Amino acid sequence: MADLSIFLEEHPYVDYSSPIIRAKAGELFTGTDSPLERVRIAYEFVRDGIPHCFDIGSDIITSGASDVLARGTGICHSKANLFAGRKCFAFSPAPAGR
Repeated sequence: MADLSIFLEEHPYVDYSSPIIRAKAGELFTGTDSPLERVRIAYEFVRDGIPHCFDIGSDIITSGASDVLARGTGICHSKANLFAGRKCFAFSPAPAGR
């Protein structure tokens, strides 16, 4: 099997070690150690909790995961960056901040 660890590496746009990302991951993932459950929680948070900027009439364009979380909105691509950061936490042994 190929080494897939490259897909869990941090990136400037998937800045999952950011304090705001770590805090939210700790909040969202408390109570579950299941990686699959964490991915579901992360997906639903980004899908339902972060509105698309055009849907809310905002001219804010975010890019990095922490920027999306801090500003509470993003376009599809930036929301995907936030989800990717949360997904990385889903595969860690314990949620951040725990």
